[in-house]
Amino acid sequence: MKKNIPVKRIIKVASVIIAVAVTSLYLQQFILLHYDSNRLRMEGFYLEEKNTVDVALVGSSEVYASFSPGMAYDKFGFTSYDYATASISSTAAITQIKEIMDNQSPEVILMEVNAFVYGVDEEGTDLNAFKESSIRNYIDNIPMNSNKKAYLDEYIDKDLHIEYYLPLIKYHSAWSDYPGAVRYLRSCFDQQLRGYSLFKGFKTQTRIFQPLKKTYNKEIVNDNKKLPMSSTAVEELDKLLKYCKDNKINIVFFRAPHIIRKDNIKRSQRTNTLQEYIEKNGFDFYNFERNYAELGIDLKNDFYNYDHLNIYGCEKFTQYMGRLLREKYNVGKTELTEKQQKNWNKAAKNFRKLYDYSDEMIKSGKKYVVLEDDTETVERIK
Repeated sequence: MKKNIPVKRIIKVASVIIAVAVTSLYLQQFILLHYDSNRLRMEGFYLEEKNTVDVALVGSSEVYASFSPGMAYDKFGFTSYDYATASISSTAAITQIKEIMDNQSPEVILMEVNAFVYGVDEEGTDLNAFKESSIRNYIDNIPMNSNKKAYLDEYIDKDLHIEYYLPLIKYHSAWSDYPGAVRYLRSCFDQQLRGYSLFKGFKTQTRIFQPLKKTYNKEIVNDNKKLPMSSTAVEELDKLLKYCKDNKINIVFFRAPHIIRKDNIKRSQRTNTLQEYIEKNGFDFYNFERNYAELGIDLKNDFYNYDHLNIYGCEKFTQYMGRLLREKYNVGKTELTEKQQKNWNKAAKNFRKLYDYSDEMIKSGKKYVVLEDDTETVERIK
């Protein structure tokens, strides 16, 4: 009997270790994470069947507020996804492209350039490129793979790698996010069970924004002044352009419409510099900040805040980009199986419901709400 005691103890200790490990992995994967719309959108992308997305839009929040994949499929027949997170860092641009190309084979990638036109602080450091929240909004929410490792090796101090590989260490206090985080936790569970994203990353707010301060949109239309980008932005852009050239990636750059305030005129002037640089490297660039009239954008009705289009602005932007993609870049209808068509028909139907709901909320003057790939939105638009 005595000889069996060590064996029993070993089994008990091993069982405890396994139980702790399984519990930790469960908490790390499902509970103690920073659940928000960025995670929901990224997880939705990786649920898309491989090689079924013909147009990928990348960048920051301007992407998912401006372009509706469901509407684009409804009107033009091609599939797309808003692969974007809030305030994305310029350092993540190549990783975004790599992740898209590893999972899909898009005919065109559209990149919004917000990440490259931030200014610098008093020490000359890019205001956003190394901001932890901007990095984590994206890097925390992509799979553990070689692209993620390459990013961490290049940009994150080795002593901090463990926090990215084991987010439980970083987010051990995420209990404080609850009960608010339940909304996104439940939505991520529902999305996983459903097996697809409802709106393909799109997000909006039921609001028409009326700025109280003077706006400068008309002034920048003819403003050709060029301010320098940060050294980080130039370095990251060089890497990105070279990577796309070397890998023959069909990428098109654009600047989304914004309501221009006095304090962000300089960002528009950095965009002028960026546009010249990109075009000299042989890539197409569309500056809808200056050329918003081409879209039919109404500054008084088509935004939900200074930086993001509302549902009316999104409709105009999606219509314009859809025609551009079809007529200039020869993006036709996506070939899909019957099952895949049903999925995308649902996406088109969901957007029409969302549009009608948003329109009703705005016109009725009710308190505005956020509409995205979450369970609350599903319940609202039924």
